Amino acid sequence: MIKKICVEKWIDALREPTDGYDFQEEPELKYYDSDLEELEYQTSFKESKAEIGIISTPMGLLPLTEHSLASKFFNFWVVHTNFAVTVQMILQVADIDGIEDIMPITKHRFRISVGRMFKLHDVVDKINKLLCGNLDNLEQSLYMDIEKIKNKISSDKYWIVYAMPNGDIFYASSNEDNIDFMKKYEEYNNTFNEFGGILGTYENKELITR
Repeated sequence: MIKKICVEKWIDALREPTDGYDFQEEPELKYYDSDLEELEYQTSFKESKAEIGIISTPMGLLPLTEHSLASKFFNFWVVHTNFAVTVQMILQVADIDGIEDIMPITKHRFRISVGRMFKLHDVVDKINKLLCGNLDNLEQSLYMDIEKIKNKISSDKYWIVYAMPNGDIFYASSNEDNIDFMKKYEEYNNTFNEFGGILGTYENKELITR
């Protein structure tokens, strides 16, 4: 079974539903939707004509208006999967940059809140890589470890992080273009080109898998 995920906008009780958006339309995971970025904040909803409700709170009865909606303050999305979501998966997704909040709903879905300073497409891409295992034979947790190392060393001017197919991770960084760093940089690049794995450098920024 090919693991797949899709996301749809989380709808408040007083909102009308919208269609879901599949991020796994092709087996090779080329699921990018050219209209996705426009979708993020341009998705519009018609105001419900239902009568205003009343909710009971510790502070008494309060009117349920559009200003009471959580979606006014958070960019909520529901992630659907075709596989069981474990507690460990939820914890790993919560550690992804851009995830403000996460809440399991069922065995095959959970809700996330994406920070306003992050692009939905980028965040969902990281969730897909983590949960759907499209990193060849590398462990999903290895990808997260490499991301953490990259975030730690990328503050230096020159840096490189490399994970071999067996899971061994090597990295180096420097604020100067010195001989020691360049030796490791060349060594890790050559090993990556010959044996594959995951590679991230100050030149490419994004992690490359092979």
